[in-house]
Amino acid sequence: MEDGVYFSASLASFIPQAWKDDGTYDDENWPTDAVLLTDEEKKTFWKQNPPDDKQLGDSAGRPVWVDIPAPTKDESVAAAVQTQKSLLQDINDETQIWQTQLTLGIITDDDKATLITWMKYAQAVQAIDTSKAPDITWPTKPS
Repeated sequence: MEDGVYFSASLASFIPQAWKDDGTYDDENWPTDAVLLTDEEKKTFWKQNPPDDKQLGDSAGRPVWVDIPAPTKDESVAAAVQTQKSLLQDINDETQIWQTQLTLGIITDDDKATLITWMKYAQAVQAIDTSKAPDITWPTKPS
């Protein structure tokens, strides 16, 4: 058994020679575009993490690091909606005890002032128009 490694652009992944030899892949399911990696390609790509802002791609059927594409508008909006929900949940978690104290009339003046600061922050987060993603400036979290 060789220690060779194949690359398939159609699968965007690597296939160890052992999988060909042990029957994991046979003639019927073996990718027609699989190419045996050179030693340099194995050293560069096989079991390696991509450099920052890169992902595995191919050029003429050979592995290369390519730029990660920018998110689509829809992906940016979905991420902004998730960020907004997460921030509002964090705000709720942070302020819940003060809100209970306020309701019971047992909140201190200092805690009431802190609660007001957090509630203004919550209003600012809620006011974000997520449809403008990725062009969003999130408000600064109270310290």
